Amino acid sequence: MMFECANPNCSADFLHLHESELFLIEFPDRTVHRYWLCGACAPRMCVVAHPIEGVRIVPRQAVEERLDVETIRDSSRRAA
Repeated sequence: MMFECANPNCSADFLHLHESELFLIEFPDRTVHRYWLCGACAPRMCVVAHPIEGVRIVPRQAVEERLDVETIRDSSRRAA
């Protein structure tokens, strides 16, 4: 089975996991799909499941910033 980078703007072929990243996304029907980002895309991009738009490739910084905001919200809720 041959994989290509999940980034539609990249055509790198899967050779190995070194310096790349594999994402496992579980869907409501309990199926799991695999998405791979090559070593050039993985540091900059992330694969996420969006409830309306489906699977999306987004900048990693946006995901990290959202996680930081959610962590702060969760912490403030527990403190209240």
